[in-house]
Amino acid sequence: MIRFIFTSFIVSTFFINLLGCQQSTQEPNAAIPSVKTTQGDLAINNLNAQIEGMKKDLQENPDAVMVLDSLVPRLLTRAYFLGTISDYQEAEQLIEDFPNKNEDRYILLKANLLAKLHRFKEAEQLLSQLDSETSKKAEQEIATIQLAQGSFEGALNYWQNQVEKFPSFDSYANLAVLNGSLGAYEEAEKFFDLAISSYTDVSPFPVAWLSFQMGMMWAEHADRPDLAEAYYQQALSYLPQYVTAAIHLAEIDLDSDRPQLALNRLLQIKETEAPEYHAVLGEVLIANHQSKEAEQNIQKAEQLYEAFLKKYPQAFYHHAAEFYVGIGGQAQLGFTLALKDLSSRKTFFTYRTAIEAALVIKNLEESCSLAKQAIEQLLQAPVQKIPALEKLQKQACVL
Repeated sequence: MIRFIFTSFIVSTFFINLLGCQQSTQEPNAAIPSVKTTQGDLAINNLNAQIEGMKKDLQENPDAVMVLDSLVPRLLTRAYFLGTISDYQEAEQLIEDFPNKNEDRYILLKANLLAKLHRFKEAEQLLSQLDSETSKKAEQEIATIQLAQGSFEGALNYWQNQVEKFPSFDSYANLAVLNGSLGAYEEAEKFFDLAISSYTDVSPFPVAWLSFQMGMMWAEHADRPDLAEAYYQQALSYLPQYVTAAIHLAEIDLDSDRPQLALNRLLQIKETEAPEYHAVLGEVLIANHQSKEAEQNIQKAEQLYEAFLKKYPQAFYHHAAEFYVGIGGQAQLGFTLALKDLSSRKTFFTYRTAIEAALVIKNLEESCSLAKQAIEQLLQAPVQKIPALEKLQKQACVL
């Protein structure tokens, strides 16, 4: 199964202000709480226009940190939702070329990018350079880094405090996601409802993200893909080009013996650089008996993984491990990459990939050992339960 790109992504009020004044709205999926938003394609067009305008502004004023502070988050937004990995590269270059590297905003921007690329220690070192007054601005980033590394308490304390002081879509949404990670599914649903009811803007980006995260909670953590499907559909109703949502929903289609629907869904994506997309499209094409096209996409996925593992190894260990263990056909390489990923962040997802890889290469002793480690390390307060991990441990230690 494919995880979303760069797990340190956390919703921000930035996404609420992407659209300018154009507000052509669309009706979302009515099965779960929802809001009307600007049409996804229009929102993306607005985002693209803003990015191009800000690039010109930065060329004219290369030391304008406020422009950089607006441009980089927009590039990262596009990269996350559309799978345009080159936007990460451009953001990295813009930050590298910026002349005033002592600006607090610059430090925060660079730390945020490093965290998204899973270079957590470097991000933490940068944030430690901030003075006590400015460091308050970094609290959310620190909580995000802790969460991405599998540490829940800091993030939970931060967002609970935010809900008490500043109840908003941001704070409710992040508590929904956090509670989902803790196995507190009813609490997650409660905060999801609160987030949706408090949302007053028309941008589709924040609500698409939150709907996708709820889908992840049910499908991946709770092992209930039947409950995830409506949330993934909701995410795509807000933003039809949301690549990772399309991938996850196509996987459910495939597992539910709906290969043609899975193919139709993926072919709606206009363009993406995400290797996960080509890998899953390859699997779907095989299920639709289109072997030539399948092979082309699998080769494309492998080429992209090879390139991105050289450029951003930490960020792509996880996805590449899943690819090579599965359709990529190099399970030993996948296991090696999974262990590298696990060494830097011990989360349910990194443990699961390593355990599954060990099972595929028939290293049964290692798979059981990893499963026991995962249960011991992850099932501690405040975590309540991880049904998918408990199920996997039974498989790993029985075989």
